[in-house]
Amino acid sequence: GERSLPEYMFLFIKAVIIILLIFFIPIKNITNYMPMESQIEVMFSKIREEFVEKGYLV
Repeated sequence: GERSLPEYMFLFIKAVIIILLIFFIPIKNITNYMPMESQIEVMFSKIREEFVEKGYLV
């Protein structure tokens, strides 16, 4: 079906976070504990949870 606006917002936020991570991870070096991929996944799942709680996504 058609994508809803909140779904587009979610994808947009994902893209913004990836861009921010690319810029800030080398500076802050948070990747000592986790590989970048899993760290990004954790962030996405947290964001998705928030969206689900607010009723934007199922």
